Amino acid sequence: EGTVLDVGCALGTMLAGVRDHSTRKVLGLEYSEAAAKAGKEVNAVDIAPGGLLNAPYAPASVDFVNINNVLEHERDPAAALEAAARLLKPGGRLRLAVPNGPVDLRATSDLWARLGKPVVTRHGGHLFFMTRRSLESLFARAGLKVLSAKNFHFKLGAKARGWTRNPYRAFLEEPPPVPADAAAGMAVSQLKALIPPRPSYPLYKAGARWRRLFRCTGSDFGYDYEMVAEKA
Repeated sequence: EGTVLDVGCALGTMLAGVRDHSTRKVLGLEYSEAAAKAGKEVNAVDIAPGGLLNAPYAPASVDFVNINNVLEHERDPAAALEAAARLLKPGGRLRLAVPNGPVDLRATSDLWARLGKPVVTRHGGHLFFMTRRSLESLFARAGLKVLSAKNFHFKLGAKARGWTRNPYRAFLEEPPPVPADAAAGMAVSQLKALIPPRPSYPLYKAGARWRRLFRCTGSDFGYDYEMVAEKA
């Protein structure tokens, strides 16, 4: 039961899956206006263009907010998290997936030291590099109680530290320039072609459970965090 909001939902494909496999109502926020418009047609999901700071939803109207690799791109992550908290009902929960700041920045700083100059890596769009402690402070400031904090992506964490073969190759692969809104010039049929075939739900669920075995509560080694918090 309840309402799920996915922030940075693209075409709303995940939300369509939640809708089809539960009784939940789904809402999406997407920073690309073209993708939000196309997602409504492709997946029949209610997607609003924009981000958390201009979300068109009433306070205390959402039961669950999912923010997956978005907060590090926000110009004001504290304000964005507070906006998400305002949308939550009392007892509502928020799931945040975000890079482990010191590890995310590690390859960039190491390459700078090795090459003697700053390098724009594939993670150049990250504006903030947050530690677990700073994330917990942001949650507290937003009135959210952290229920769990799990660290994962340990192989990428080793790459970021330079411990694997050709470790920095992935970080130096700067993506080609794209328009301000890459989806703006694409037809709906083209956007729809980007969606992969629907997977077997039992296999998808089994894979998700398997991946959860590689999430650690007491580590800071992995490249990413998954944090779950609750509104008082």
